This record gives sequence, C-alpha cells and structure tokens, in this order.
Amino acid sequence: HDEAERLYRKALELDPKDARITGNFANFMTDVRQNHDEAERLYRKALELDPKDASITSNFANFMTKARQNHDEAERLYRKALELDPKDADITGAFATFMYLIRKDNSETERLCREALKLDPQHSNNTANFAYFNWKERKDFDEAERLYCRAFELGLQDAFHSNNFAKFMEEVRTNLPEANRLYRLALKFDPNDKDVE
Repeated sequence: HDEAERLYRKALELDPKDARITGNFANFMTDVRQNHDEAERLYRKALELDPKDASITSNFANFMTKARQNHDEAERLYRKALELDPKDADITGAFATFMYLIRKDNSETERLCREALKLDPQHSNNTANFAYFNWKERKDFDEAERLYCRAFELGLQDAFHSNNFAKFMEEVRTNLPEANRLYRLALKFDPNDKDVE
C-alpha cells in the first residue's frame, strides 16, 4: 500500500490535472487508507478537473453515502452520473443498490435493476443483486434462483453473493448439500470475510 500511495503521488506530480488519476487516488484513500477527509478533497478536485466524468461522479456518490452518510448528496450525485452516462450498467446498478438499501424504494430499485441488466445482460454482480432483491422483496423464489444461477454462469466470484445464495438454498430450498457447497465457495473467494458462515 505504501508503494501504491507513493506511485499515485508521483503520478499527480507528473500530471496534476489528470482527473482519472485524482479520482483513482481518492478511491485508494477511502478504500485502503480510510482517510476520508483526503479522499473527499481528491474527489472534489477530480470533479473540478472533469465535471463530466460519470465514473468519478458515481464513485463520489458512493463515498458520500458510505463514508459521510450524506444520502441526499449521494442521490444527487448518482442522478448526475446517470445524466452524464445513462448507458453505464455499473452506475445504474450502484444506484439501484442505493435506492434499495438507503431509500427503501422497491419500485425504483426494480426499475433500475432491470435497466442495468438491459444495458449489460452479462453483468454478474448486477444479476446477483437482482436475485437478492427478488428473494427478499418480491418473494419470487424461482426468479431469484434463476438469477443466482445465471450470475455464477457469468463467472461471478464473490464471497458476499455466494454466501447469500448459500443462505437462500438453505432457508428457502432446504438444499443443505448445495448450501454447504456455496458456503465453502464463499470462503474460497474470501477466507477473511467475517460475514461468511
């Protein structure tokens, strides 16, 4: 991490007006260093340099909701990011997650999930998120299972979603052998994840 930080700082010395490097360094400072004040300064600087970068705008929205719990500002930024790039499946999926977890707006969540999968039907993470939504909110267990299976067909390698699918197979389908296989898979993807059973 120290070497990564040194290289980010060197890159910004070489090109202090590069919005992407600045935005990526902001991601590093919040995700790795947990230095939220420095991260916020860098996000704001990145958007000064390029106010039309949808990816930086979306990353800043994510930061504002997770690190600052400023959900109104996060929503404003997500909407701005989608104005800038309405065809970005990552941003659409991230906003769907925000609308589900923070705003508890199921109809908007479903609309955004469907839009995200229309934009990129091969997006495994968005597929797994929509599976979870169908399980927990719509109680459409067949669709949830279909979507979980599809996500793994698409190459999903994620401890969080593997763990959720395992819980689904255990609680809803009472298929303990498959649940155990998925729990083991989740541990394989991230042996340090404390949420994996």
